[in-house]
Amino acid sequence: MALSTYTLFTLTEFKEQLSISGDGKDTPIEQIINRATATVEAYLGRQLVTRGNLTESHTPDGCFADLYLLEWPIITVTTVHESAERAYDADSLLTVADDYIVSKPAGKIHRVFSGGGGQRVWLPGFRTVQVVYSAGYANRSAVPDDIRSVCWDLMARKWNVDRSASHGVASLSDATGTVTRFLPSELLSLERQTLDMHRRVEFAGGRTGERDA
Repeated sequence: MALSTYTLFTLTEFKEQLSISGDGKDTPIEQIINRATATVEAYLGRQLVTRGNLTESHTPDGCFADLYLLEWPIITVTTVHESAERAYDADSLLTVADDYIVSKPAGKIHRVFSGGGGQRVWLPGFRTVQVVYSAGYANRSAVPDDIRSVCWDLMARKWNVDRSASHGVASLSDATGTVTRFLPSELLSLERQTLDMHRRVEFAGGRTGERDA
């Protein structure tokens, strides 16, 4: 398993921090970095390091003026189309500022009346809206420090378990008794609390998008 381009740490960073020399453990270390990053992203419900341009189709219910994209913060919005016939062409192309306003940190697009006049709801119907955009943080170093810290602690626990060859063990016994411990793949309560500050609160009608590309 090669190291993903989008991990929160590099192989070099991991080895330097833990004073690991040689390349004999590179493969399991890469697996640890990949899995820890995936665990954090799965809990947050979004991709952290940008994957470039994404295409999403949305199915609004006609009650909301705000369209929440699947990824955030938004870097750029390339195009927004709105069409009952799902004809994503020049005729259905919306114009930024005139037809919609982008809230980059929140990852949402506000629908507005052309020429001003306040918010309007998105056109209801199956995949009536298509958005092409990029989102996430520009690189791993731009990811907030507290998110990276949680990922690092998770990697360190996984590494310690690898070294002690105690995969999947929930309790250990010796002459002094039995100690029950957390599994290395689990996020601790305090870590979840930290990540909760970077999650989106889900609400009825909020998740309308499907990833197309």
